Amino acid sequence: MRLAKVRAGTRLSFVVSLLGIATVAGLLWIGVRAQSSIEAIDHSWSNFAAEARNLERSVYELQSQIGYGGYIHNFKNYVLRGDRHYLDSLAEGKVRIENEIAYLKGNLRDESAQSALELLERTFNQYERGLEEALNRGVGSIEELDALVRVDDAPALKALDMLQIAIESRVESQRRASRDALTDARNSILAGVWVAAAIVIFMAIILYLARRADQQNINLQAALAHSDQLFENTPDLMIYVSGDRRILRVNAPSRAVIGYEPADLVGTSVDCLLTERDRERFAEYLASSGGSDNDAEAHPVADQFSTLTRTGKEVPVEIRVSRSTSSDGPISIVSIRDVSQRIQLMNELAEAMEGAAAANEAKTQFLASMSHEIRTPLNGILGILQLVETEEVPQEVARKLSIAKESGFFLLALINQVLDFSRIEAGKIELSEEIFSPVALLDGLRSMFMALAKGKGIEFEVHELDDADVQLEGDYTHIRQVLFNLIGNAIKFTEIGGVVVSSTIEREGDQRCYLEVSVSDSGPGIPPENVATIFERFGQTDMGRAKGGAGLGLSISNELTKMMGGTLRVDSQIGKGSKFTFRIPVRYLPSEERSIACEPDLSDHSAAPMAILIAEDNSVNQMIIRSMLEMDGHEVTIAKDGRVAVDLVSKQKFDLVLMDVQMPNMDGVEATVAIRKGGLTAHELPILALTANAFAEQRARYLSAGMQDVVTKPIRHDLLRAALMKFGTIVDSPRASAKEDREIQTETGNIDTSQVAEQLALLGADVVANLAVSLEAKANSLIGLLSAPESSPDVMDRAAHELRGMVTNFGLVEVASICSELEFSEQNEAERLALVARLRESFDQGMRELHELLADASKP
Repeated sequence: MRLAKVRAGTRLSFVVSLLGIATVAGLLWIGVRAQSSIEAIDHSWSNFAAEARNLERSVYELQSQIGYGGYIHNFKNYVLRGDRHYLDSLAEGKVRIENEIAYLKGNLRDESAQSALELLERTFNQYERGLEEALNRGVGSIEELDALVRVDDAPALKALDMLQIAIESRVESQRRASRDALTDARNSILAGVWVAAAIVIFMAIILYLARRADQQNINLQAALAHSDQLFENTPDLMIYVSGDRRILRVNAPSRAVIGYEPADLVGTSVDCLLTERDRERFAEYLASSGGSDNDAEAHPVADQFSTLTRTGKEVPVEIRVSRSTSSDGPISIVSIRDVSQRIQLMNELAEAMEGAAAANEAKTQFLASMSHEIRTPLNGILGILQLVETEEVPQEVARKLSIAKESGFFLLALINQVLDFSRIEAGKIELSEEIFSPVALLDGLRSMFMALAKGKGIEFEVHELDDADVQLEGDYTHIRQVLFNLIGNAIKFTEIGGVVVSSTIEREGDQRCYLEVSVSDSGPGIPPENVATIFERFGQTDMGRAKGGAGLGLSISNELTKMMGGTLRVDSQIGKGSKFTFRIPVRYLPSEERSIACEPDLSDHSAAPMAILIAEDNSVNQMIIRSMLEMDGHEVTIAKDGRVAVDLVSKQKFDLVLMDVQMPNMDGVEATVAIRKGGLTAHELPILALTANAFAEQRARYLSAGMQDVVTKPIRHDLLRAALMKFGTIVDSPRASAKEDREIQTETGNIDTSQVAEQLALLGADVVANLAVSLEAKANSLIGLLSAPESSPDVMDRAAHELRGMVTNFGLVEVASICSELEFSEQNEAERLALVARLRESFDQGMRELHELLADASKP
């Protein structure tokens, strides 16, 4: 093939040379022909010009004989003078006239010329007759002679003019013909030159392409030689396989991989290299590598097979197939790589990884188990210490009890950090997206740490965002945990001055944004050599070790921040303090997506009275919602579960349904689906979800089931009004002018006093006190279910959910938080009992504070 390409290039050069010689010969032939044509044209024109001059002379001669100045002149002189000379001239003139007319007739063939010449002949004939008559009669005077020989020769003169014009026209026509012939000759020469030039250019292009082809051919030969070298020297076994799976070519590594000489394999079937069990699968694999013949990588995915060596030993190999073409047609290029060492290393690595994973899992399980096992008795110890602290004991004993309690809480914080650390290391931290208010988040943190800051005598400021209604979607729980650690550290290390928390929202586009919170303190600062290590596990400064702690707080915060896609950085100066900046990506909620809890206060208006069905299984919540609705003039019907709600809707007409999501027998989502299947549309009967679960995915689930909006618990009267006004006629609130908020002053952090104040303003102190008694009885029953070993997970989840819904109406935020943890997070038995113990302690403390608030509110 390569020799054929070289010969093809030689033949092309020979053809181009012949074409050049032919072009030169053609140019010469065209030149000779053109020169001959020009000479012929010149000769023809010369002959014609001579003939034209003769014709003009003949006409001139005839013109000289017309009238009295010629033929007649000689006759008259002869008659009058009798001189024979004139008679001879007359005879010569007659001969010339006859000769000239004959000459003209022979050369001027057109009809008009012939007619003119005949007219001339008649005129001269008239001259002859006149002369003969004059000779025969004899003439006495000149006048008589003139009268005899007078002839009207005007037509003859005109005929001569016509002959002259005809001759000139013929000359002009011949001149044009000669000129055109010369032009054609020149054009032929020019065309020949252009054709020759085109041929020369074409030949130049062909020569250029031929040289390029030769160069490419040289490069191809080099590339083929390089390819052959690579083929022979590659460490993988390479085989060219024909369409009938016969081996065409094998490289040298066949000796090392399978023990065969390349020559021994050529012509045999490729199947002989594979084990019996792999041959059929390899045939399918080879067939699937098809594609077009020009596909350079038709089967890029390698597959694993077992090949047989010459000694019969099985060797695991990795085979890759690609398609190509050769002079013999389509071929498959099979690459075989020995992977026995790699498989051995991978097996060893897998065993090592399994061992490491098992050891790490054992360590994690040990840490988790020990943490929970230690927390269970520790919660009991802390509970007893707090109970004893409420009793009257000597001051010294109270001081020791306080130290013991603080040490216990410090130990509990360390255990919680170790548990968080083990969860992060085991990859068991799950991120969740939920809607939250950054203003409410920071306000809650301010409430938590304000007492601690005041106890140390330092300032604690939280700068609020400009937009108080902004809502974000992100991992609220872990964002709050990181900020809790940062603020707690700042207060712990600050002895003089204060701590300042500020926040900004940096928007990028319509919804993507970053929440950035900075925590600045006036503490001792961090030495430069420790700045790079404080985010490492167990990394502490000397001051940190002096203050106590395990050195896990910042490490956990940094790990959580990275998991959420954010950054945590620190700027610090010795003696001036530190600034920690926490930046996290969140989604900015446009106004139409924000939950009802952030809508504006519309307390001066309400919806016109409607017939409303409340589907709620909790009696305390039933009383609160009924009181809110009846206060605005609505007619209220209660359904204790979803099944009853569906039955009531089918029998009575309601304007709107408030549907609790979690109820026994049939939950709110199932009830909504059943109502919609019954034929009632959203326009005919709006359904609003009542739930404490207002996360984005849950809200979407409720709306897709057929609900129109979501009202979050705890229920606020003004926000419930706002929700109802979306689906009814807006009127002035009947109690707008009579509404009076009660202000409650408390130092507790366990109760949201604004929620209690709203209930008091709405229902009055006596009603709220009765509801608190009902709450306490119902809550004790639910806590009993949570602590019972025989309670199933579903029963405990429902109990935690129901308890959370009740206590939020009375502002017991800490109890609600523990209920959420019981409901949404997984715990083992020890963890659950520890949480229930915390729940019992927090609930009892919260109820004591609630009763105190209600007692103060009942005072005149």
